[in-house]
Amino acid sequence: MPIHSSFGPTRKACTRCRLHKRKCDRVHPSCSLCSRLGQAGLCTYEEPAAYPSPPEPAEGEALGYPPIHEALTSLDIKTQIISGLSDTDPWKIITIYFENIHPWFSIFPQPTLSGQHLATWDTVSVDFALLCYTIVFLDRAPQQLEGASTLHSTHRLMYLMSKKWIALLEGAGSNSIDLVRARLIITLFEISHGFFIAAYLSIANVVRSADALVVFRQQRTPSSLAEQDVDEYRIVWCGTAILDRYIATENGKWPPLTRGRPFPLDSAIANPLNFQEQPSTAFSRLFEASILLDNIHTTLHQPTPQVSFNIEEVTTIVRTLTSFETVVTQETPEKSKLFSSCLILSSTALLLAFENGSKAGCEGVPICSVFQATAALNNLIDDIVKQGAELSKGDLVTDESPIPPFAIFLVYKAALITIGMVQNGVQSERNLQRLSALRNTLTVTAQRWLIGEHYLNSLDEDTAPRILKALRS
Repeated sequence: MPIHSSFGPTRKACTRCRLHKRKCDRVHPSCSLCSRLGQAGLCTYEEPAAYPSPPEPAEGEALGYPPIHEALTSLDIKTQIISGLSDTDPWKIITIYFENIHPWFSIFPQPTLSGQHLATWDTVSVDFALLCYTIVFLDRAPQQLEGASTLHSTHRLMYLMSKKWIALLEGAGSNSIDLVRARLIITLFEISHGFFIAAYLSIANVVRSADALVVFRQQRTPSSLAEQDVDEYRIVWCGTAILDRYIATENGKWPPLTRGRPFPLDSAIANPLNFQEQPSTAFSRLFEASILLDNIHTTLHQPTPQVSFNIEEVTTIVRTLTSFETVVTQETPEKSKLFSSCLILSSTALLLAFENGSKAGCEGVPICSVFQATAALNNLIDDIVKQGAELSKGDLVTDESPIPPFAIFLVYKAALITIGMVQNGVQSERNLQRLSALRNTLTVTAQRWLIGEHYLNSLDEDTAPRILKALRS
């Protein structure tokens, strides 16, 4: 059957015009030249070759995937997850979590697990199995290849498979606290290894999935929040807010999604910043630090027209941060500050505040305030350099004290500020030594979290060639 219509131009010249190399207007059924020469009956066109359409694949055979009803079966997904965990039992994975992740990001308490039977995979839900799977690949360190750190192909595949299973369970209408936790762990992995866009998108999905537990609770759907899970939900929501605020700070001026959101489900914590009145857990301290970090982020990126008011607001937040650090330092066992997530976030907030305050030239800013902020900035950078030097003495892959990935942004930001000082000719020799030490800390942290390697590359792009040459000489 011809694919062109019976009238109008066709795509190729007629056979006679092509034979005699004449200009053909390609009118169908006979061109104008053949008609004028009385050869309309001999004017023909070659039909284009017909390409056969590929046969439709049978159900379940398209692209090698299983049938859609089978792929969405929770039991099938659980089987795939467990097969990827080899012979590791649930208790071993939970032990890994409490040793290597819980100290810096505790998204569920140990008593939660005491009532669960975790001897075999047969007794756990698909949601909990997926949570265990995400813990395993977050805990796995990058491989060392020709002197550089990189994700092993299996490591990357585990991450991608977890995203696939999350999507399949979501498509099947599943949602639970364990699935929200799994999403949080995946977002932590993306933060830790420099998947910036993925983390920025994932945190939005975490916020919505956490919201859905409460939104659909009123409709009494199977995937809503049970009454006995309310306390656990509050912890998960706090973890979501912490990551949301950190990602917003790391990525620039845009506000976090949870900004202005009330604490969920009528919590008894009316004022979580009453840290001088009552003792608190490390995780609640981390939540308080994230609030202060967001306060600084708001003040710096959404200032009021009144400069004096902005200065007063930043000064108040800095005083609160200083008091907060004093209290937390007293509560924290003797160890490096870079191993305490709440101190890392509070130091990040102070670094941003001091950097902003040290910039002269703003109308209405007293020169004495600039000097004070510059002095405080230098002292804080010296402290970060000192802590980084202590960190560089150990092996981050085998050390018992896990380093939070949040620390790497703090080191990177300190290095970026130091580059600006060197380029402006401020104490060049001293700041070159600082910069060299901070870069070394990023190199060491890249053994554990690849975000260190990404930040090193960013520093190279922001550093003038003469400075790079001085660092390498």
